[in-house]
Amino acid sequence: MSTYHIEPIYDLAHEAVHEVRKFPPDSLIAIRGEDYDDREKLFTVTDLNAGDWQYVRAGDWLAEYERSWYE
Repeated sequence: MSTYHIEPIYDLAHEAVHEVRKFPPDSLIAIRGEDYDDREKLFTVTDLNAGDWQYVRAGDWLAEYERSWYE
C-alpha cells in the first residue's frame, strides 16, 4: 500500500470533497488516497497531526476543486 496527496483535479477528489467541507477553510489538512490491489481509494482526510504528509488549507483546496470541475 502506498499513500499520496489527493490533488483537487484527481478523480478521487470527488470522494474527498465531502470530508474536506467539514473543516474550517483556514484549517491545514492532509487529503490522502491509497493504491490498494491496483485500485485507488480515499485513505484519510485529517487535520494537522500526521508527520511527513503534504498539508493544504481546506479553503484553498476546495476553491481549486470547484475551479477544476465546475468552471
